Amino acid sequence: MALSTTDMTSGIDSEAALGSPNRSRISQNLKLRLPALGSGRKVKETEEDWPNLGHPDEMLLQGDEAEDNKNLGVMEMESIAQRLAGDGELHKLLTHEKMRNEVHKSNYEKLKAEFLKLSHENRALCSEVAKLETKNSVQEDAIQSVRISSSASIQKLRDQMKALLVQIPSEAEHIDLEAKLASQMEAKWRSHLQEICEETEALKLSVQNLLTENLGLKTALHHLGDESGKVLDECHLKYSKQVQNLQSLNKTLDSNRGPELDKLRIEATKLNQENLKLRSKVQFLETNLEDSVATIRHKDIANARIITERSKSESLSSGKIRKLDAEKMELENSLKKSQNELTKAKLATQDHITEINLLKNELNSLKNQLLEKENSQLLILNQLKVNIAKERSSLQTEIDSLTKRVKHWKSEQVKKSTEMESLKQDMEKLSRQQDESMNTQKAHFAAQVGQMESRLMELSAVNKSLQRQLRAKEVSTGTSCEHNEEFEAKLKAWTSERSILEENLERCRQENSILTQKHKEMVVNNQSCTQQVNDLKCQIAQFQNEAAQANSRRKMEKMEPHSEMEKAKRPLDPPETKIPKKEDVRENSTQTEDAMLLKDDQLKTQLQELEAKHKLFQLELFSRPNKPKDTML
Repeated sequence: MALSTTDMTSGIDSEAALGSPNRSRISQNLKLRLPALGSGRKVKETEEDWPNLGHPDEMLLQGDEAEDNKNLGVMEMESIAQRLAGDGELHKLLTHEKMRNEVHKSNYEKLKAEFLKLSHENRALCSEVAKLETKNSVQEDAIQSVRISSSASIQKLRDQMKALLVQIPSEAEHIDLEAKLASQMEAKWRSHLQEICEETEALKLSVQNLLTENLGLKTALHHLGDESGKVLDECHLKYSKQVQNLQSLNKTLDSNRGPELDKLRIEATKLNQENLKLRSKVQFLETNLEDSVATIRHKDIANARIITERSKSESLSSGKIRKLDAEKMELENSLKKSQNELTKAKLATQDHITEINLLKNELNSLKNQLLEKENSQLLILNQLKVNIAKERSSLQTEIDSLTKRVKHWKSEQVKKSTEMESLKQDMEKLSRQQDESMNTQKAHFAAQVGQMESRLMELSAVNKSLQRQLRAKEVSTGTSCEHNEEFEAKLKAWTSERSILEENLERCRQENSILTQKHKEMVVNNQSCTQQVNDLKCQIAQFQNEAAQANSRRKMEKMEPHSEMEKAKRPLDPPETKIPKKEDVRENSTQTEDAMLLKDDQLKTQLQELEAKHKLFQLELFSRPNKPKDTML
């Protein structure tokens, strides 16, 4: 059995404790050289390796003696390795130590995670303390700004109070103001009365002028009425002569258009007969289609059975193919166009076959490239495996050094945990002190804000009482003048609005009567128009349904024979051309669909022409009986 470097070093330590001092020196030299030999490296003793090897004083002495005993160390190492190869107890000890190392690793990781959590919490607490300090400073600044602003506002209110007290008039001034206002109001009323008197005189003059104008207009109306009566009599005579001439012309036109109407009626009867014939043909085609669909379904079932049992019943399939050929001869007239399309499709399938061959060649080349890539990747994997084996041997040496460091870290971790507990206690004390200080500051600030609000309320109440006193005094002086002016203005506005509203009511009544008459006429016209439109829509819908049914039947007739012919031809074709046949069928179906769409467009155009002729005929029928009535009117 091959032993690792850690196993060898632990075995050497056990024998060095039991043997002579020379053996202890040799074992220590072997400890230095075994990791390098296990990893396939040369022994290099540098100053960087000293911290991981133990006490430096001992290593200096051992390095001097190691130069003298190189050959002896190599020989004894080989003998010791042979002895330790079959030692079971040593292997048990090594496995036990490995398990302990793993346990220590897991404990170390847990402690490290806890340490990181505690450090993160410490940072978070520090950040919170800083935030609280900033908030406290901001609140103190706000309190100071509020104090300054409130003091300034209080001073402004005091100044306003002083100004208002100065503006309040005395009793003598109040009497003088009343006398001035009374004199001003008397002057205004006198001027207003003079203006009203002048307006009344002007209105009287205008009324007299309007009466004279009214008399003149009435006389003019009488003259115009006489003249208009004369003009109406003349117009009646003229238009009566014209009406007689038009009646005579209408009679001649009726005599001339009679044969044309007879022709149109004959054409309408012919069209109806042709329509009946077409419907009978459509019914016959529907019956044939149903029979052909049933036969096609039976044939499809038979063909499916033939395809599944092709290896057993070749003789039966040949007989059925002959029957299908006989049926094909009957349908040649309808399938000539489809055969031409099949030839085009075959040419297209040949092109597709060439493209498929090219694609197959490309696939083969791609497969070869993939195989080459897989081989190269396998070589790379083998190289990686060799490198991994080498790195494992080097990692085992590093694990031994890490175990020593883990012990050192554990001792430091215990110290740090004690320090963290002390820091937590200090932080809790600080947080309590800050909370107490913040609560006291908040209470003090709330008390100050309440005092300021109470002062502001008192000042606002005093200001409102002063404003009310001023308004009451102003209202007592100016209400008597303002009420009279407002009353007169309102009377004038009400009279003008009343006259305007009466005129608007009369206009609205006249317009309403006119609109009701027009509405009745429109309702009658709408009813007649809706009846005509509904009749036309029903006729158009019938024609469209018939055309759609005919188109769908023709499509079914042309699509189903193609499927029958292709199913009949599939067993005869060689197995190599099966894939192109499917593509041929798809292309044939697309081409036949294009042809059918063209035919559908042609039929639609014909239908539209017939509908236009039918509409013209109906319009003539509707308009013709109404002409004599118009002439009579």
